Amino acid sequence: MAIYKIEFLPIAKKDIDNIIYYISYNLKNITASRKLRDLFLNSLDYITEFPYGNSIYKFKKALKYEYRSYRVKNFLIFLYYK
Repeated sequence: MAIYKIEFLPIAKKDIDNIIYYISYNLKNITASRKLRDLFLNSLDYITEFPYGNSIYKFKKALKYEYRSYRVKNFLIFLYYK
């Protein structure tokens, strides 16, 4: 089975870092931030192994790529394949 390579937009990396930081330091819940970080990492493993196992995200207009979404708790990861 082919495993896909994941590339993040810089803004996506920053968003994830900010979420983890906020939970750790503003909410002072390091355990929850570690669990969420682990969920993000596990979801990336799943996405690379089963790239088309995610829901197709429908937009109002046609786009160049077919976007898919993957839920991690209250967050959505959006992705497309080239």
